[in-house]
Amino acid sequence: MLLGGSGDDEVMSGAKIGSLIGCAGGLVFFLVNAGGQPGSRPGVLRAVGVALFFVACLVLTLPARAIGRGAEPSRGQIPAYGWTVLAEVALISTGSRVLAGPLEQPGPSLPWVAIVLGLHFVVFRVIFAERVFAWLGGVMLAAGVVAMVMALAGADTPRVALVAGILPGLLMFVAVGWAGWVGRPEVFHVAS
Repeated sequence: MLLGGSGDDEVMSGAKIGSLIGCAGGLVFFLVNAGGQPGSRPGVLRAVGVALFFVACLVLTLPARAIGRGAEPSRGQIPAYGWTVLAEVALISTGSRVLAGPLEQPGPSLPWVAIVLGLHFVVFRVIFAERVFAWLGGVMLAAGVVAMVMALAGADTPRVALVAGILPGLLMFVAVGWAGWVGRPEVFHVAS
């Protein structure tokens, strides 16, 4: 068994792998986007990101029905996942180059990343039929759009990074935590 669980999952499930990717993504959002913040904020935000990373990974080691017990991806879902990730990489790369190059607007590059990631989670909702991807994608997409408007309106980089970088990182950790705790009603049960 690679990551905790119920004892009957000897290999890491697709859900756990996806959650680990989400943990890594959330950590990257925090580490990269904390750098431009003023004062002591970079250190504090990075420490918060690392702490959230470890808590989210801990949640993944605990047994839960939602993590590691869901249906494994079908043969049709795997290529759809691959094509979605390839499209995401192409859109981020091309969009960032267009924004920084011909449009001479490097500020919106980070919001563009959040927009594309939000869209990719919305597509994941369709591919995998998991509710977590709907709200994660929708909120991340909205954060990216708000940050894009802020960047185009001339907002300073640290504020844009909070909305388009730190907030999406936090959302990734919340999504992993939420998915990891689904199916744990005993945690919220109040003894009568």
